[in-house]
Amino acid sequence: MLTPKLPRISKSAIFLSDFADHFCMMGGIELPRRDWRESEDEVRLPTLSFHISDEYLGSASVQASEISIIALVSRPLLNTFQEDGRMGQLLVVIPFQYTSVTPFLSPLQKMLESMVLLEALPATRVVLRILPLSTNGSELAWLHLAGMLALIDSGIPLRYLSTMVGVGLSCDKQESSHQIVLDPCSEETDAILYVEAAIDSVSAECKEDHTTNILMNHQRSSIPKGIIRTIVNGPLDISHLDLCMCKAMGALELLNNCILQAIA
Repeated sequence: MLTPKLPRISKSAIFLSDFADHFCMMGGIELPRRDWRESEDEVRLPTLSFHISDEYLGSASVQASEISIIALVSRPLLNTFQEDGRMGQLLVVIPFQYTSVTPFLSPLQKMLESMVLLEALPATRVVLRILPLSTNGSELAWLHLAGMLALIDSGIPLRYLSTMVGVGLSCDKQESSHQIVLDPCSEETDAILYVEAAIDSVSAECKEDHTTNILMNHQRSSIPKGIIRTIVNGPLDISHLDLCMCKAMGALELLNNCILQAIA
């Protein structure tokens, strides 16, 4: 099997990242964000590429600041355990050497599996391999994006397309204050809320009359309609949920436009 072509990463981008680290350590002016974003409300907009390898049915790469992920969809194989015509199976695989993201494998499997129209693939098994060459924060959202793009490139029937973003909560115990950060890097957050929404249902507006009540941690809150799921990683207080959701909706719209332009 041939090794898939890896997308080129700009040497200048690597240099700038290294320079930022060095500049901060040497006592320079503190940067707003580690990767040169100027605001806590700014999300990383990725560069997306399709069909990066001819050896696979579908393939895609996602590049952003300190993010480099490749996803590969193998050609469907006959599942000898399901020859009676039952619906097919999607298996998401992350190689064992990428231990930092293996905790996300289970939710990632559920998200991408629910996206695929398995009834259209009777008695078959499709393997989706995701290679997170580098990540820094919001890992589940970036893994989801790469996997979905590879499925799109493969031509496998999908029920829907979705976008996911991470919203981080950073706590300052000394000042008893909290800061909400969109698409946080690893060192920027103590807890993170992942929000997944169908692409055709996202609006930047977040109003009370467009919400649906949900039960979270035995307390009532509200989330905009069109949300497919939310996943919390870390101690996120219910009092911050609504603001996190509203910030997520604006970021999702930006990411939607980026995805739709790439697949047009």
